[in-house]
Parts: sequence; structure tokens; C-alpha cells
Amino acid sequence: MIPSNLLIINYHKIEKKSDIGLTARHPEAFKRDLDTLVQEGYTTINFHHLKAQGKLPAKPVIITFDDGYLSFYDVAFKELLKRNMTAVVYVPVNYIGKSNDWDVQLGYKKYAHMTAQQLQEIAEQNFEIGSHTLNHKYLNGLSDSELEKELGESKRMLEEQTAASVISVSYPFGKYNKNVLKLSQKYYDFGVQLMPPFFRDSPDNKLCLQRINIYRTDSAATLKKKLSYSNYKLLIIKNRLIQQGAWATILLKKMRGNK
Repeated sequence: MIPSNLLIINYHKIEKKSDIGLTARHPEAFKRDLDTLVQEGYTTINFHHLKAQGKLPAKPVIITFDDGYLSFYDVAFKELLKRNMTAVVYVPVNYIGKSNDWDVQLGYKKYAHMTAQQLQEIAEQNFEIGSHTLNHKYLNGLSDSELEKELGESKRMLEEQTAASVISVSYPFGKYNKNVLKLSQKYYDFGVQLMPPFFRDSPDNKLCLQRINIYRTDSAATLKKKLSYSNYKLLIIKNRLIQQGAWATILLKKMRGNK
């Protein structure tokens, strides 16, 4: 059972330089975000805590990071440790130690991903490592055999590299369909997304848990609103529109013959 007051927020890069997708949160803003969570009484947990079904804090929050960027290790990891906080890092396995060539940056700089050694160090500090599949592909367009490889092989390789159990997956681009959920259930206890698809599903479905993206443009006031996200319909619409930008990468990759 997922606690009704569980908050899940998501970051990508923690960088001084902005990016075209607005997902690069400035380090100073990120520090302020963490302090706000503490001031508002939130306590960080991860999906291992949920699976254990023990007593949870009064206001639980799961902080996730998609893509396993080096900026997590250089900035976020240290700031989280300073505040005795934890997080979940989702890793596209075949890009460990490489740059984000899967992304379409339209002339913007490439960003480095963490190395296997850095991921192991994070895992040793009880941060959760989750799967972001092998190649950060748009899963809805894959065959069952391709899906099995992206979901199953990524889990196996991450567990081998980090010596930690991988129990959650983040769907690339935040997108999934019923078949993706069906096959994910074979390998994971939890799955996270960014925006609901066009079919209705239970909000308690552990394989498609809703997250709130934190963008470059979010002010301190906007962040506080996002902590009560469901109360702000216009904010929901705005963030859904921003999330549509992911289609640019999906479509350009397809045009280049790279699913």
C-alpha cells in the first residue's frame, strides 16, 4: 500500500548552466530546495523503505534523479549527505561513464554520466540505485523481446556492479503503456513516471507512481506549491506542457533510425 501522503519529486541535472529542456537545476536553488523540505517537516526515504513495510515518517518524501548524471555525484550527493538525506538515482546502464549521447541537445553541450565506481560509492552510502533501462529508449515502441532486455538486463547489470538490490525502474521520458507495466512487474516492485498516459490506471499502482519534476524555472514559492501539487490545477497543466518537450528527443531519434 502506497501512503496517501507520499511525495515523490524528481531532478535530472544539478548544473550552473541551463539546458534546453529546463531540467538543469542550479546548485544554489537545489540547496534551497533541500532546506525547504527540511523546514516543511519532510523526511527522505527510498523504495526499500516502502518494500520493508515498516513505520514511515509522518511526511515521507522520495527524491529521485533521472539519468545518473555526474552532477549528482559532484553536487547533489554531498548536499544530501550533509543533511542526512537519501535519494534514488536512476541509471541508463549502457551510458555509465559516458556522455548523454541518447539525448538530443540541439547544439547544447553534452553531459557526463557517473562511473561504475561512483555508483558503487553511492550505493555504499545506502542511496538506492534504480534502473533507467539499458539505452534510454522510448519503451512504448519496442517489441516484447527488446523490452525484456531493456528491463531485465539493466537490473542484472546494476545489481552486479553495485552489489545492491535493484527494485525500482524509471521509464525513459516518463512514458509507458500497459505492456511496459506488465513486463516491468516481472523485474521490479516499483516503477515511476512523470506524466500519466492516455489510459486510466489506479493511482495506487506501484508500477506507475506519479512524480513531480523540479525545473530550472521553479522559484522557492513554486516549489512550495508543488509540495501540494494536486491543489494547483494550472501548475499541473503547465508542467504537463513542459514535459511534452520530451517528444522532441523521441521523434528526432526515430528519424535518425535510433529507437
